[in-house]
Amino acid sequence: MRDSNYLRDRLRAAGAEQVSTCTLCAAIVDRRFQEAHHHDDQANYEPFMADTGDTVETCTLCGILVNPSYEGAHNRVHLAGYEPLAADTASAGVETCKLCGTLINRSYQEEHNRTHA
Repeated sequence: MRDSNYLRDRLRAAGAEQVSTCTLCAAIVDRRFQEAHHHDDQANYEPFMADTGDTVETCTLCGILVNPSYEGAHNRVHLAGYEPLAADTASAGVETCKLCGTLINRSYQEEHNRTHA
């Protein structure tokens, strides 16, 4: 089992790589792929601060990582179930979807692929 600080450390590393929250759909977006996400949502973004203590959640319908501060915004996309991205889940991996720019919990890769079908 991974150290309990693994997730916090990974999000800090992601923050150093410029990760934002889409204020329309609550997705945590890799800024390198922000333009790809902008094609889906004509969105505004705000920096995702890993040091605020916010937990990151996985949408169990589409597999993306969601900023819980904007859970209501994501629920407008679809009424979803959420689960915390815990340290043991994070060990499965998080990656950037090259089509939409969001960070995905790899455990939900199939669910996310269906959103692009």
